[in-house]
Parts: sequence; C-alpha cells; structure tokens
Amino acid sequence: MKYDYLKQIAQSCNIDFAVYFPSGGIRFFTEFFDDTFVFPSEEGITVDAVKGITCIRKKVERGVVCVAVQGVGETVKNYALIITSLVGHDNSIEPNENEKLRKLLTGELNDSQKGFMRAKYHNFAFNHYVIALSTRTILMQKNVLHFIEAMSDDSDFVVIMDEKTAVFFRKVDESNDAYNSASEFARVLCENIKEEMRVDITISTAGTVHNFDEFASSYEKIIFASEYGKLLSPERNVYAYKDYVLLRLLQAVPVEVLSKALGTLLEKNDSSVFSDEELVVTAEEFMKNSLNISETSRNMFIHRNTLIYRLDKIKKETGLNIREFDDAMIFRLFSIITTILGKD
Repeated sequence: MKYDYLKQIAQSCNIDFAVYFPSGGIRFFTEFFDDTFVFPSEEGITVDAVKGITCIRKKVERGVVCVAVQGVGETVKNYALIITSLVGHDNSIEPNENEKLRKLLTGELNDSQKGFMRAKYHNFAFNHYVIALSTRTILMQKNVLHFIEAMSDDSDFVVIMDEKTAVFFRKVDESNDAYNSASEFARVLCENIKEEMRVDITISTAGTVHNFDEFASSYEKIIFASEYGKLLSPERNVYAYKDYVLLRLLQAVPVEVLSKALGTLLEKNDSSVFSDEELVVTAEEFMKNSLNISETSRNMFIHRNTLIYRLDKIKKETGLNIREFDDAMIFRLFSIITTILGKD
C-alpha cells in the first residue's frame, strides 16, 4: 500500500512522526504523534523546545515537504533527515489537482501553465462563493475540512493552501439559495463551525467568482481582506474583500495627499479617539449593524445607555455624529487613511 514504508520506519525505529505537504499532497501521522503541532514556516531544521519535536521543512521537486519527529537530539534529527529524503525522492508522489490549483491561486504558474489550466477549465461553470478558512492547528483544519465535506455537493470544491488555510468554493444556487451574498454565507458558516465544533477559526471571502480569471485572482483578494481586516477590525472573525475596497483605492493615492486630507476630516481635529480601542471597536460594531443602536447594544452585550454614552463621547472628541450616515462614512475614511499611513 502507499506509504507503507513510512509505517515500517515508525514500527522498526519505534518513533512517532508526521509527514505533510502544505499543498495537501500528503498527510501522514503515526498513531501517537502530537497532531496539534504547527509546522514552522522557516525552511531548515528547527527544534520546538516546548513540545520536544524536531521539524524539517524542505523544498523538493513536488513542492514543500514537512517532516516532524517526536523527540530531540542527533538521533531524532537523523531520523527526520532520512524520512525527508525518502519522501522527497518518492516518484509515486505526483502533483495532484490540489497542488495545481494552489499554484494557480498563488500566482506560481507561468503563462504556459496558466494557459493549460485555462483550457482545462474552459467549460467549467464558475459561479461560486470564495471562502477561505484559517485555523490554528493541523488537527483543527482536518476537522473543519470534514465539516465542509459533509455540507458540499459535486459542484463545490476545496483547495488546501497550507497546513492552516483552505479555500472553499461553494456553488451558488440561483434558484434556491438562502444567502444573498458570499459575506452572508461566510458569517453563517463561521457561526455554525464555532457552535458545532468549538473551533477557533477566521474566515475571509473574496465574494463570488463568475469566470476563470476571477477564480485565478480570488486568493489575492482573500489575502488583502485578511490582512487589513485584522488591522481595522481585529474583533471580527469574518472579513469580506468588499468591505476594504475603499482602502485599496486609497492606497493608490500619494501619501502626502492622504496626510493633508486627514486634517480636513475631523471638525475638532482631535484624533485621540482612534487610540481608544473601546471607542473604535464600538464605532466599528455600530457601523457594522447599520447604525442601529438596539442591534449594536445587543450584539456587544452592553446596555443601550452605555452605547449612547460612547457615541456621544466620539461626537464630543471628533465632532462626528456617527449616528448620521455621512459622519459615519467620514469616521470610517479617517480610520482607513490612518491605517494606510501607519503601515507606511
């Protein structure tokens, strides 16, 4: 059977180890290996002193292979090197469809390879929500993938990007779909996973793809939404690319122009409120709930009067009454520009 030699190594050497291709090509665990271990991103040999695991992450012809052996020391290190060498030269391991799709999404394919993929998917009916699910550990991802598989049909598919992230392409049923958008589907999916599996998860969505080109560029939008979502709205678990399109447009504006614009946005020119995490989170949640006081106070588990007090404080310090749409937009714009200038 495939990978029998790995089982033989484990039995004859009496060791526990894992072999993993981040692209999803291989995932092998011996029975007692600590599968909550997260492979480090750096290449080479590292030792996890806390959990006592020797890990090798190495580029081979078929991608990147990760080998982690339980234990430390020269003997364990040699076992890890031998296993890595054997797996790296295993000619039975061919690049699978997941690896090809992963490279397409990350932009690793050259024009010729991309052209081949375009021809292959020429007649494929793209109309899919793009949902990236990121977990903290391999085991969490494994459980989430089982959950996704149970709710999928033949029109859906998943691309494993690495040991913590997978992208779920969910076919949109135009005739009978309970969701109005990819964002709504992502929020419901996140709630269901948390409720049923108790898994710490972050979801990012690039919206809906309708053709091959949108499909090929969707992961880049996922990365953008995730990066800036965590900066602007760290309290959230779901990030939608459409929520950060304005930020992307403003990134093309020269820094000096953005800096000058900041001084004209606030009536009282007092930006101290943006360093108050409690007020910023309250404002974000208020805007997220369509400027609805009752909905916001309920979702934040705070009294209505507490919320009103915070909104009044924002108004007093900035001159912006974010209970009004125009002022809420200005507050959001100020926050985005501040984030862009902060990164630069």
